[in-house]
Amino acid sequence: MYINLEIELTKKNINKVKLAKITKINKNCLYAKIANKINFRLKEAIKIKEILGTDMSLEELFRWEEPEGEREVK
Repeated sequence: MYINLEIELTKKNINKVKLAKITKINKNCLYAKIANKINFRLKEAIKIKEILGTDMSLEELFRWEEPEGEREVK
């Protein structure tokens, strides 16, 4: 999960449907990108960062963390 992205969206009161409309990314594609099934394009990531107005780097904003219970056991 993109935990920092989720946090920033919540802070700005932007849900995924609204983000899809603002970014002009198909809603289903956005859901797949947020689920890390499809990669974000660089220009999409930059636009989302600008919309959120965060000082976080792209690397930090889009850092992927496996959700609890789905982490690999080594």
